[in-house]
Amino acid sequence: MGCCMKELAIKVVQGDTFNANIKVNNISHENISAVYFSCQKMGINKELEYNSQIDRYVLKLTSEETEQHPNFYGEYDITIYFSGDNVKTAVYNASIEILDKFNKVDTNDEW
Repeated sequence: MGCCMKELAIKVVQGDTFNANIKVNNISHENISAVYFSCQKMGINKELEYNSQIDRYVLKLTSEETEQHPNFYGEYDITIYFSGDNVKTAVYNASIEILDKFNKVDTNDEW
């Protein structure tokens, strides 16, 4: 299978959102039935949305998801399901780190 992805080490601050556009090289979108992000330690297994305008799959971690895991280190996979029951783990055990948020923002204060 002609599929490859560069490993993406994720580092995000607790409570922040994270977005990444993921390109599947040398494979037409029509031949892919789904792309998943999974991180067992975070309890996340989500299908990535395909954005046809940029020909990428969009990984979104919400602020709620990162808020729940302060000072966290773990691994994640990106798994591709192809039409015809073929499966490929394109990214395996890549690192994900959620950093503690130390400097809180108070939107009611003026500097």
